[in-house]
Amino acid sequence: MGLLSLDRTIHRLKDAQHFINKIQTSPNKLLVGLDISGNPLAKRTLTGQELGDVIDLALNSGIPIAIHMGEADSEIEKQDT
Repeated sequence: MGLLSLDRTIHRLKDAQHFINKIQTSPNKLLVGLDISGNPLAKRTLTGQELGDVIDLALNSGIPIAIHMGEADSEIEKQDT
């Protein structure tokens, strides 16, 4: 079993929707959750309200999540956390 990784520096909400669908339809339940990650110091494509929407979408879909956040002391990381 494993988590499908969504990278905050390259993915968007539409990618999260696709990933969640892949997790839900994973054969033999090999994919069990969504890992939200990404370089905490890099420019992001997924932040703020859109990041919140991803978290809500996953949780409302019954998908467990792991979130790598708060790993850097930057304003945007504080906002997202």
